[in-house]
Amino acid sequence: IVGIAFPLIIYRFPSIPISPIGFVIAGWDPWYFVGMWFPAALALILRVLILKTGGTRLYRKVIPLALGIIIGHAICQMTTGAITLYRGLIS
Repeated sequence: IVGIAFPLIIYRFPSIPISPIGFVIAGWDPWYFVGMWFPAALALILRVLILKTGGTRLYRKVIPLALGIIIGHAICQMTTGAITLYRGLIS
């Protein structure tokens, strides 16, 4: 029911800042989302501010920056995990 309701709500009220992906992540594991509420809220606030001040033109210009930050963070996490795994296997 929720999977059908979200697209209908978003289609009917496009200004509502909810995402079905966020709902799935929040319901996936309650403890997983505990540490993500601040980054999620910050991303929502930044998105609203960017759309209010610069519109879709600025929003489309900022997307590569956001993707770069996300990919860079993922690469750092993978590198740190690999080094930790390697050092743990050697010890």
